[in-house]
Amino acid sequence: MNALAPDDDYLSPGELRAAVDEFQGADWIRLRKIASIHAMKCKAEWQEILDEAMCRALDGTRKCRKNLSIIVFFDGAMRSIVSSWNKEAKTEPTEKAMPLLIETEEGRELTVDPPDSSTPDLELEVQEKLTELEELFEDDDEATMVLMGQQDNLSPSEIQELTGLNQTQYATVLRQLRRRCEKLQFGNVTS
Repeated sequence: MNALAPDDDYLSPGELRAAVDEFQGADWIRLRKIASIHAMKCKAEWQEILDEAMCRALDGTRKCRKNLSIIVFFDGAMRSIVSSWNKEAKTEPTEKAMPLLIETEEGRELTVDPPDSSTPDLELEVQEKLTELEELFEDDDEATMVLMGQQDNLSPSEIQELTGLNQTQYATVLRQLRRRCEKLQFGNVTS
């Protein structure tokens, strides 16, 4: 969360509660799938993770930007909760971070390799880079969901199912991701 952003850039707990009350069945299914993915990375059930994210959001502990999708917000909240719980338990996530793959128009694959986060300094650097990447795409819910799916090591078909994108739409989002990353020369992008 940007410490310089004014409070009026965020939903109030009441506004967030109203948005959650308007969730349809598909929204709850998406949240359950996201929570299940995060549950694989810690020693908790998906319900615990989702409940904790809801509690933190609705009591105002965790704030949601007005321009951010509620689903994307809860994904980030659950990711943060699991990370915090893993640090508290001094356990490593059960899955190793995989490189993010982005296919180019020419059929080449660009990979963004996460650095080894075995030391506190590198772990901080990784977290800063991930935050930078998320902020880069905070105005694009589809791109944010695709990035989060890739960070969670989901297959393209799983990401498409989670986001509701068809194959063409998914390829378009990947192309947008690649172009924006190349334009800004983000991170360690190699072909």
